[in-house]
Amino acid sequence: MNDSKFTLYYFPTSYYSQKVLIALKEKNVRFQLRMVNILNLEQTQAWYMRMNTGGTVPVLKDGDKIVKESEDIINYVDRAIPGDVRLVPGTESEMGRQVEKFRKLLDKIPIDRITYGIFFNNELSPSGGQIPPPFRQSRKDLEAKMLKGAVDTAKLAERHLDLRDAYLTKSQMMSDRLNFLTDKSRVEETLDNLEKTCDVLEEQLKKMKIEQSDETWLCGPNYTAADVTLTCLLGRLIFVGLGDRYFPKEKRPNLWAYWGRTQQRSSTREVVLGAGKFLAKYIIQEKAKVVLPVIGGLATVGLAAGLAAFLIHKYK
Repeated sequence: MNDSKFTLYYFPTSYYSQKVLIALKEKNVRFQLRMVNILNLEQTQAWYMRMNTGGTVPVLKDGDKIVKESEDIINYVDRAIPGDVRLVPGTESEMGRQVEKFRKLLDKIPIDRITYGIFFNNELSPSGGQIPPPFRQSRKDLEAKMLKGAVDTAKLAERHLDLRDAYLTKSQMMSDRLNFLTDKSRVEETLDNLEKTCDVLEEQLKKMKIEQSDETWLCGPNYTAADVTLTCLLGRLIFVGLGDRYFPKEKRPNLWAYWGRTQQRSSTREVVLGAGKFLAKYIIQEKAKVVLPVIGGLATVGLAAGLAAFLIHKYK
């Protein structure tokens, strides 16, 4: 198979895109990138909906073959690209069974609810998330933007009749999502449930350390698809300001040490830490459109530099 034919449709801060990007880099796969800007709802444009009627990222295209879900993409790439790196070992081995077990456990975590739940209920994050106060959208503005997105998506159903059902389904999902995320009690329940999952992960890492060595990963000596997801999970918790809640050194020392180790991998630095740098640049560009005429160029440059330093530091 000619892996140079791979094209990944993604967005840098998308949790599921990050999982696939790390997997591709760990497998040393040659691929092309096509960014789909979900902040501007590019995933609802007709050209993309015809490729993926769910209107989600990522999507992997291999010639005429299209693979849509992140876990499916990781499985596909691992099977398609032979080599020493096996992200998904066979379940005939104990390690393979453990990888499958923890992939399922981690895949159940509702990342969208955690991310946007914090954006809507910022008081639930001790440090207020990664974006400093001057750059946060108000709850009212965020709600209005998401509601408009659902309405605009529904309108597309009349312009593209071949995608009518897909657009209406997508619009309804966006509305349902908004109703959930604005319910603080339901977000709190999600965050509480995550504590239990982190306890399981902490115990697994402790077990691996005792049975094997300090250099082990989640399921054994090799970095696998389970580690890909755990890496992205810990990075996302830091992103929304919850790292100190879920894996401080004093409370969950093994998860804390794991995050330190995974940052030494080039895939983590490029994908997870790189997303913070991308976001800094994006916010600077968007805010400059409004701020520049108001406060002047030099002030904007200083503000932008401060924001970039803040964002990048939070990921280190």
